[in-house]
Amino acid sequence: MPSRSGKSRPGPNNVAASKTHATGPRFLALADLPCHALLRTRGTWVRPTSIGFIIRSAFFGLVALPYLALPANGQKAGRSGRVVSSVEGRPVAASISIEGWPGVVTTDADGWFQVPPSLPSTTVRVVIRAVGFYPDSAVVTVADGTISPSVFPLRSVPQRLEPIVVNGELVPRGRLAGFNERRQRGFGRYFTREDIGRVGALRTSSLLRALPAGIRIQDSSGVPLPVSSRGEKLVSEGGRLLVVPCVLRVMIDGNLQPWGTSLDVVDPEEIAGIEVYLGAASMPADFAAGRRDQFCGLLVFWTR
Repeated sequence: MPSRSGKSRPGPNNVAASKTHATGPRFLALADLPCHALLRTRGTWVRPTSIGFIIRSAFFGLVALPYLALPANGQKAGRSGRVVSSVEGRPVAASISIEGWPGVVTTDADGWFQVPPSLPSTTVRVVIRAVGFYPDSAVVTVADGTISPSVFPLRSVPQRLEPIVVNGELVPRGRLAGFNERRQRGFGRYFTREDIGRVGALRTSSLLRALPAGIRIQDSSGVPLPVSSRGEKLVSEGGRLLVVPCVLRVMIDGNLQPWGTSLDVVDPEEIAGIEVYLGAASMPADFAAGRRDQFCGLLVFWTR
Protein backbone atom coordinates (compact mmCIF):
# COMPACT_ATOMS: atom_id res chain seq x y z
CA MET A 1 0.00 0.00 0.00
CA PRO A 2 1.55 3.36 -0.99
CA SER A 3 2.10 5.95 1.69
CA ARG A 4 1.54 9.66 1.37
CA SER A 5 5.14 10.05 0.34
CA GLY A 6 4.55 7.68 -2.55
CA LYS A 7 6.66 4.88 -1.17
CA SER A 8 5.21 1.46 -0.69
CA ARG A 9 4.77 0.40 2.94
CA PRO A 10 3.94 -3.08 4.15
CA GLY A 11 0.25 -3.58 4.90
CA PRO A 12 -2.07 -6.41 5.77
CA ASN A 13 -2.26 -7.66 2.21
CA ASN A 14 1.52 -7.91 1.97
CA VAL A 15 1.68 -9.91 5.18
CA ALA A 16 -1.15 -12.20 4.16
CA ALA A 17 0.55 -12.90 0.86
CA SER A 18 3.79 -13.87 2.60
CA LYS A 19 1.96 -16.40 4.78
CA THR A 20 0.09 -18.19 1.99
CA HIS A 21 0.77 -21.90 1.35
CA ALA A 22 -0.13 -24.09 -1.55
CA THR A 23 -3.24 -25.22 0.24
CA GLY A 24 -4.45 -21.66 0.69
CA PRO A 25 -4.23 -18.91 3.29
CA ARG A 26 -4.48 -19.70 7.00
CA PHE A 27 -5.59 -17.58 9.94
CA LEU A 28 -2.92 -15.33 11.35
CA ALA A 29 -1.91 -15.23 15.00
CA LEU A 30 -0.16 -12.27 16.53
CA ALA A 31 2.81 -14.46 17.25
CA ASP A 32 3.07 -15.33 13.51
CA LEU A 33 3.52 -11.73 12.47
CA PRO A 34 7.07 -10.54 11.94
CA CYS A 35 8.34 -7.76 14.13
CA HIS A 36 8.36 -5.29 11.18
CA ALA A 37 4.71 -6.01 10.29
CA LEU A 38 2.08 -3.34 10.97
CA LEU A 39 -1.64 -3.47 11.50
CA ARG A 40 -4.02 -0.64 10.95
CA THR A 41 -6.15 0.12 14.04
CA ARG A 42 -8.54 3.06 13.85
CA GLY A 43 -6.43 4.70 11.17
CA THR A 44 -3.14 4.15 13.00
CA TRP A 45 -0.46 1.65 12.12
CA VAL A 46 0.86 -0.30 15.12
CA ARG A 47 3.20 -3.24 15.48
CA PRO A 48 1.45 -6.58 16.34
CA THR A 49 4.13 -7.33 18.92
CA SER A 50 2.92 -4.32 20.92
CA ILE A 51 -0.64 -5.65 20.87
CA GLY A 52 0.51 -9.10 22.05
CA PHE A 53 2.50 -7.57 24.86
CA ILE A 54 -0.52 -5.61 26.03
CA ILE A 55 -2.79 -8.68 25.99
CA ARG A 56 -0.25 -10.85 27.79
CA SER A 57 0.37 -8.18 30.43
CA ALA A 58 -3.33 -7.81 31.07
CA PHE A 59 -3.81 -11.60 31.39
CA PHE A 60 -0.98 -12.12 33.86
CA GLY A 61 -2.11 -9.07 35.80
CA LEU A 62 -5.56 -10.58 36.35
CA VAL A 63 -4.06 -13.89 37.48
CA ALA A 64 -1.63 -12.31 39.92
CA LEU A 65 -4.05 -9.73 41.32
CA PRO A 66 -5.35 -11.85 44.25
CA TYR A 67 -1.81 -12.65 45.35
CA LEU A 68 -0.67 -9.08 45.09
CA ALA A 69 -3.57 -8.01 47.31
CA LEU A 70 -2.40 -10.17 50.25
CA PRO A 71 -0.28 -8.45 52.92
CA ALA A 72 3.33 -9.51 53.08
CA ASN A 73 3.04 -10.91 56.62
CA GLY A 74 0.28 -13.41 55.65
CA GLN A 75 -2.48 -11.93 57.82
CA LYS A 76 -6.00 -11.31 56.59
CA ALA A 77 -6.84 -8.13 54.77
CA GLY A 78 -8.27 -5.24 56.75
CA ARG A 79 -5.44 -4.68 59.27
CA SER A 80 -6.31 -7.86 61.19
CA GLY A 81 -4.69 -9.68 64.11
CA ARG A 82 -5.25 -13.11 65.63
CA VAL A 83 -5.61 -14.36 69.22
CA VAL A 84 -4.43 -17.91 69.97
CA SER A 85 -3.60 -20.12 72.95
CA SER A 86 0.06 -19.98 73.92
CA VAL A 87 0.16 -23.77 74.47
CA GLU A 88 -1.94 -25.44 71.79
CA GLY A 89 -1.98 -22.56 69.31
CA ARG A 90 -5.73 -22.97 68.87
CA PRO A 91 -7.90 -19.90 68.17
CA VAL A 92 -9.35 -18.12 71.18
CA ALA A 93 -12.63 -16.21 71.40
CA ALA A 94 -11.49 -12.88 72.83
CA SER A 95 -12.37 -9.20 73.06
CA ILE A 96 -9.86 -6.48 72.19
CA SER A 97 -9.87 -2.95 73.58
CA ILE A 98 -7.94 -0.32 71.61
CA GLU A 99 -6.46 2.64 73.43
CA GLY A 100 -8.18 5.86 72.45
CA TRP A 101 -10.96 4.11 70.52
CA PRO A 102 -14.41 3.53 72.05
CA GLY A 103 -15.96 0.11 71.94
CA VAL A 104 -14.60 -3.42 71.85
CA VAL A 105 -13.49 -5.59 68.92
CA THR A 106 -14.25 -9.31 69.08
CA THR A 107 -12.62 -12.23 67.30
CA ASP A 108 -14.33 -14.60 64.88
CA ALA A 109 -14.41 -18.40 65.09
CA ASP A 110 -10.81 -18.59 63.86
CA GLY A 111 -9.49 -16.08 66.37
CA TRP A 112 -9.14 -13.23 63.85
CA PHE A 113 -10.16 -9.66 64.63
CA GLN A 114 -10.28 -6.58 62.43
CA VAL A 115 -9.00 -3.18 63.41
CA PRO A 116 -11.63 -0.46 62.84
CA PRO A 117 -11.21 1.11 59.38
CA SER A 118 -11.44 4.58 60.96
CA LEU A 119 -8.25 3.98 62.94
CA PRO A 120 -5.42 5.93 61.31
CA SER A 121 -1.91 4.65 60.81
CA THR A 122 -0.44 4.95 64.26
CA THR A 123 1.02 3.14 67.24
CA VAL A 124 -1.53 2.15 69.90
CA ARG A 125 -1.87 -0.21 72.86
CA VAL A 126 -4.39 -3.04 72.71
CA VAL A 127 -5.69 -5.10 75.65
CA ILE A 128 -6.86 -8.66 74.97
CA ARG A 129 -9.22 -10.49 77.33
CA ALA A 130 -10.71 -14.00 77.09
CA VAL A 131 -12.54 -16.30 79.49
CA GLY A 132 -10.15 -18.85 80.99
CA PHE A 133 -7.02 -16.88 80.02
CA TYR A 134 -4.88 -14.24 81.66
CA PRO A 135 -5.45 -10.78 80.11
CA ASP A 136 -2.59 -9.40 78.04
CA SER A 137 -1.66 -6.12 76.40
CA ALA A 138 0.68 -5.12 73.59
CA VAL A 139 1.76 -2.07 71.64
CA VAL A 140 0.95 -2.49 67.95
CA THR A 141 1.73 -0.49 64.85
CA VAL A 142 -0.99 0.09 62.29
CA ALA A 143 0.38 1.14 58.91
CA ASP A 144 -0.17 0.40 55.23
CA GLY A 145 -3.20 -1.78 55.92
CA THR A 146 -1.34 -4.12 58.31
CA ILE A 147 -1.00 -4.55 62.06
CA SER A 148 2.25 -5.57 63.71
CA PRO A 149 2.54 -7.76 65.65
CA SER A 150 -0.41 -9.67 64.29
CA VAL A 151 -0.53 -12.76 66.54
CA PHE A 152 -1.34 -12.51 70.25
CA PRO A 153 -0.82 -15.68 72.35
CA LEU A 154 -2.69 -15.87 75.66
CA ARG A 155 -1.75 -18.00 78.68
CA SER A 156 -4.58 -20.14 80.06
CA VAL A 157 -5.59 -19.90 83.72
CA PRO A 158 -5.23 -23.24 85.59
CA GLN A 159 -8.64 -24.54 86.62
CA ARG A 160 -8.57 -25.31 90.33
CA LEU A 161 -11.64 -27.18 91.53
CA GLU A 162 -12.71 -27.08 95.13
CA PRO A 163 -12.49 -30.49 96.83
CA ILE A 164 -15.75 -32.35 97.28
CA VAL A 165 -16.18 -33.59 100.83
CA VAL A 166 -18.65 -36.41 101.40
CA ASN A 167 -19.64 -37.01 105.00
CA GLY A 168 -20.93 -40.48 105.64
CA GLU A 169 -20.12 -43.90 106.85
CA LEU A 170 -19.00 -46.83 104.78
CA VAL A 171 -21.72 -49.45 104.89
CA PRO A 172 -20.20 -52.94 104.84
CA ARG A 173 -21.58 -55.49 102.40
CA GLY A 174 -21.59 -59.24 102.26
CA ARG A 175 -20.79 -60.97 105.55
CA LEU A 176 -20.32 -57.62 107.30
CA ALA A 177 -23.81 -56.41 106.36
CA GLY A 178 -25.34 -58.23 109.36
CA PHE A 179 -22.51 -57.00 111.58
CA ASN A 180 -23.35 -53.41 110.67
CA GLU A 181 -27.09 -53.92 111.24
CA ARG A 182 -26.53 -55.39 114.70
CA ARG A 183 -24.10 -52.62 115.52
CA GLN A 184 -26.82 -50.11 114.67
CA ARG A 185 -29.18 -51.82 117.13
CA GLY A 186 -26.47 -51.73 119.80
CA PHE A 187 -27.30 -54.77 121.95
CA GLY A 188 -23.68 -55.87 122.32
CA ARG A 189 -20.24 -54.38 122.04
CA TYR A 190 -18.83 -53.87 118.57
CA PHE A 191 -15.39 -53.04 117.23
CA THR A 192 -14.69 -52.09 113.63
CA ARG A 193 -11.56 -52.42 111.54
CA GLU A 194 -10.65 -48.84 112.46
CA ASP A 195 -10.83 -49.68 116.18
CA ILE A 196 -8.67 -52.74 115.67
CA GLY A 197 -6.12 -50.83 113.59
CA ARG A 198 -5.69 -48.14 116.23
CA VAL A 199 -4.58 -50.73 118.80
CA GLY A 200 -1.93 -52.23 116.53
CA ALA A 201 -1.70 -55.52 118.48
CA LEU A 202 0.26 -58.45 117.11
CA ARG A 203 -1.95 -61.09 118.78
CA THR A 204 -5.71 -61.26 119.13
CA SER A 205 -5.39 -61.98 122.86
CA SER A 206 -3.43 -58.72 123.24
CA LEU A 207 -6.01 -56.94 121.12
CA LEU A 208 -8.90 -58.00 123.37
CA ARG A 209 -6.95 -56.96 126.47
CA ALA A 210 -6.67 -53.45 125.01
CA LEU A 211 -10.28 -53.12 123.81
CA PRO A 212 -13.11 -52.25 126.24
CA ALA A 213 -14.83 -55.54 125.49
CA GLY A 214 -15.89 -56.27 129.09
CA ILE A 215 -14.04 -59.59 129.20
CA ARG A 216 -10.84 -60.96 130.69
CA ILE A 217 -8.17 -63.01 128.95
CA GLN A 218 -7.16 -66.03 130.99
CA ASP A 219 -4.30 -68.37 130.20
CA SER A 220 -5.22 -72.06 130.40
CA SER A 221 -2.12 -74.22 129.93
CA GLY A 222 -0.74 -71.72 127.40
CA VAL A 223 -4.06 -71.23 125.62
CA PRO A 224 -5.58 -67.74 125.91
CA LEU A 225 -9.34 -67.94 126.56
CA PRO A 226 -11.98 -65.19 126.79
CA VAL A 227 -13.52 -65.19 130.27
CA SER A 228 -16.66 -63.30 131.24
CA SER A 229 -16.25 -60.55 133.80
CA ARG A 230 -19.55 -61.70 135.36
CA GLY A 231 -17.60 -64.21 137.44
CA GLU A 232 -17.42 -67.99 137.56
CA LYS A 233 -20.03 -70.69 137.00
CA LEU A 234 -20.91 -74.04 138.57
CA VAL A 235 -20.57 -77.25 136.59
CA SER A 236 -21.39 -80.81 137.60
CA GLU A 237 -18.63 -83.30 137.04
CA GLY A 238 -18.59 -86.83 138.50
CA GLY A 239 -21.39 -86.04 140.90
CA ARG A 240 -19.58 -83.02 142.20
CA LEU A 241 -20.18 -79.34 141.67
CA LEU A 242 -17.16 -77.47 140.45
CA VAL A 243 -16.56 -73.75 140.18
CA VAL A 244 -14.94 -72.97 136.83
CA PRO A 245 -14.23 -69.80 134.85
CA CYS A 246 -17.13 -68.59 132.70
CA VAL A 247 -15.54 -68.92 129.27
CA LEU A 248 -17.23 -67.31 126.26
CA ARG A 249 -17.85 -69.40 123.20
CA VAL A 250 -16.01 -68.26 120.07
CA MET A 251 -17.53 -67.96 116.62
CA ILE A 252 -15.54 -67.19 113.45
CA ASP A 253 -17.39 -66.02 110.32
CA GLY A 254 -20.64 -67.56 111.62
CA ASN A 255 -19.08 -70.92 112.54
CA LEU A 256 -19.12 -71.93 116.24
CA GLN A 257 -15.67 -73.12 117.35
CA PRO A 258 -14.99 -76.00 119.79
CA TRP A 259 -14.84 -75.11 123.46
CA GLY A 260 -11.36 -74.03 124.54
CA THR A 261 -10.32 -72.65 121.09
CA SER A 262 -7.36 -70.30 121.42
CA LEU A 263 -8.01 -66.66 120.63
CA ASP A 264 -4.77 -66.43 118.72
CA VAL A 265 -5.96 -68.71 115.91
CA VAL A 266 -7.11 -65.47 114.26
CA ASP A 267 -4.56 -62.89 113.12
CA PRO A 268 -5.54 -59.33 114.15
CA GLU A 269 -4.72 -58.15 110.61
CA GLU A 270 -7.38 -60.48 109.23
CA ILE A 271 -10.15 -59.29 111.55
CA ALA A 272 -12.71 -56.90 110.02
CA GLY A 273 -15.11 -56.75 112.99
CA ILE A 274 -15.69 -58.09 116.49
CA GLU A 275 -18.96 -58.61 118.37
CA VAL A 276 -19.09 -59.27 122.11
CA TYR A 277 -22.25 -60.47 123.89
CA LEU A 278 -21.96 -60.91 127.65
CA GLY A 279 -25.09 -62.99 128.19
CA ALA A 280 -28.29 -64.47 126.80
CA ALA A 281 -30.22 -61.21 127.19
CA SER A 282 -28.08 -59.37 124.68
CA MET A 283 -27.40 -62.25 122.28
CA PRO A 284 -29.36 -61.85 118.99
CA ALA A 285 -31.34 -64.66 117.40
CA ASP A 286 -28.85 -64.65 114.50
CA PHE A 287 -26.48 -66.63 116.74
CA ALA A 288 -28.80 -69.37 117.95
CA ALA A 289 -25.95 -71.85 117.72
CA GLY A 290 -24.12 -69.97 120.45
CA ARG A 291 -26.98 -70.17 122.93
CA ARG A 292 -25.76 -73.51 124.26
CA ASP A 293 -23.48 -71.65 126.65
CA GLN A 294 -25.48 -68.47 126.66
CA PHE A 295 -24.84 -67.73 130.32
CA CYS A 296 -21.21 -66.75 129.75
CA GLY A 297 -21.74 -65.02 126.41
CA LEU A 298 -20.42 -65.14 122.88
CA LEU A 299 -17.38 -63.69 121.10
CA VAL A 300 -17.75 -63.30 117.30
CA PHE A 301 -14.97 -62.57 114.82
CA TRP A 302 -15.50 -61.49 111.21
CA THR A 303 -12.54 -61.73 108.89
CA ARG A 304 -11.77 -59.66 105.80
